[in-house]
Amino acid sequence: MMGSDHTPIVCQVDDILQTQSETTKWKLNKADRHQYCEHILSILIPGMVNAAANTSIPIRKAGQRGKRKPLPYWNDKVRSAAYERNRARNKMTRANTQENVADYKRLKGIAQHVIKDAAQS
Repeated sequence: MMGSDHTPIVCQVDDILQTQSETTKWKLNKADRHQYCEHILSILIPGMVNAAANTSIPIRKAGQRGKRKPLPYWNDKVRSAAYERNRARNKMTRANTQENVADYKRLKGIAQHVIKDAAQS
């Protein structure tokens, strides 16, 4: 796994490697690197990536990810209580002092009550 929790993807290219009898050597100190990168990116990579994706990855409809129905009771009071609770949680995570823990627990309780009251009304 090479020190990562990601599973490696192994690709096999069935292409015949052609060798030249004489190796080409370039003057790298005079290379126009910007033009070279643009050329590689505009021709080689998109074609290879798109061809591989089209044959192996199913296409999904656009706009399916991340759309949730809005909660009918979510109003400014609930939003404010959740925002203050999250700020206190972040502060407690950065500096885990007794004061920060107590403040987070207090704001968490307030947020729970505000959300519960809003959901019932």
